Amino acid sequence: MDALLVVVEPDRRSLDTASRTLRLAGEVGLERVLAVANKVRGRADEELIRAGLPEELPLLAAIPFREELWLLGTEPLPPPPREVKILFSKLLEVIPKPAKGSLS
Repeated sequence: MDALLVVVEPDRRSLDTASRTLRLAGEVGLERVLAVANKVRGRADEELIRAGLPEELPLLAAIPFREELWLLGTEPLPPPPREVKILFSKLLEVIPKPAKGSLS
């Protein structure tokens, strides 16, 4: 595994879970653990997450909360927000591509 992404929401329980996940990842030998903020409603939420994450768990990207996605339920999803595209670009920068012919 090249990296573990920990999805974090702007609340204390989620931040505590992210810290425990980082510790457990270290126990099993995972060296690269990155955070992605989800359901971010503004600058205050993102700052809360940044302040609450351990220093060893860098925040890779923040995905905004979108009311329309919350209300959709099982309806077809609209195109992803710009922030999701940015997240994928950042992932491609920090995670090496598998060797040609590799299954991983």
